[in-house]
Amino acid sequence: MCKNSVYFSVSNSNVVCSINNEEYVVENVKQLVTLLKTNNITTNNSNILCSSSVMFCEEDGMLAGQADELIDEALVSI
Repeated sequence: MCKNSVYFSVSNSNVVCSINNEEYVVENVKQLVTLLKTNNITTNNSNILCSSSVMFCEEDGMLAGQADELIDEALVSI
């Protein structure tokens, strides 16, 4: 089975989700869950990685830990 490539980063106070080299900007968990489901992304069929910008999201205008929480909440919802 071919694995999808999913890469999360943060830019300008938003989470950026790259799925198979196509970038999407999301502002909340609902948008991210919809994006992941629309692209048939699961933890079983995808390689999911995060940029260090997720850990240091406060440097890009988010609250500390906010990006990580958003991503984690979305991944448990798919």
